[in-house]
Amino acid sequence: MGNSISVSMHIGSDKNAIKTMADIKRCDLHNNRKYKNIKNEEIDLTLSKYNITLKGTKNIYTDMENFYKTEFADALYNYNLKQQREDRKIVDYLTKMEKDTKTNIGVEILFQIGDKEDWKDKTLEEKQKSIDIFKSAIPELEKRNIKVVNAALHMDETSPHLHVIAVPIIEGQKRGLQKQVSQNKVITREVIKELREVIEKNFIEEYNRIYGTSKELKRGSEIEEHLQVQDYKNTKKMLEVAKKYGDKLELKEELENKTNYITNELTKLDRENKEKLKRKNELE
Repeated sequence: MGNSISVSMHIGSDKNAIKTMADIKRCDLHNNRKYKNIKNEEIDLTLSKYNITLKGTKNIYTDMENFYKTEFADALYNYNLKQQREDRKIVDYLTKMEKDTKTNIGVEILFQIGDKEDWKDKTLEEKQKSIDIFKSAIPELEKRNIKVVNAALHMDETSPHLHVIAVPIIEGQKRGLQKQVSQNKVITREVIKELREVIEKNFIEEYNRIYGTSKELKRGSEIEEHLQVQDYKNTKKMLEVAKKYGDKLELKEELENKTNYITNELTKLDRENKEKLKRKNELE
């Protein structure tokens, strides 16, 4: 395993974005293991009872509804008070946000330290000690106006990891509600960079404190930081398979060579097509 360990933070977007309450229901089904048939081979259902809810309840759907009602109550009241026309008043802010195709109602963030190899020799009791590592992520999110609605720590997969459902909030707005939801304005590139650095530092320090080690942060992650939550899991699984059946560096080199070959062929084909089109135009 060496003396280094990876720390990852992946923010859901695009196909993993939380745009509606239907997406929240999807998160609830997975994070709280409510599927009738779980096909993920990495999940050990006999260990699911040891999963821990660090914030919220076992019903993320209700958690989100209650959060919106409480968090935006004053802003909604003040906004409606200023409206002269009834049709401009907002009855329910969550419903309004669901109809806004340009904005997400929430965001899912996945935190993990180490991988399968780092955790394979640890007992369940030892893994359960990692709770303090993951707890440290919640106040860091809150400081940056990423309000945590639900946080579920999974102990039933190959390595402990935390699923956070949060709502990014911005205040002091002049148009619309004074307090609003805005993933783009709150979770900026600068915030992501800053948050990642803090999380890496805190996770490593907590890991070393809990397990009596002197691990350093593993640099050069195998997995791209911008991957969405599910893409991250899929890529992680593919890399683990690659480790079993071949050297990862050789696999990477082979893929790069194939990519370069395809790129060169496409460039060549594009050039030939342009020359043909040019000759055709000259003949006409």
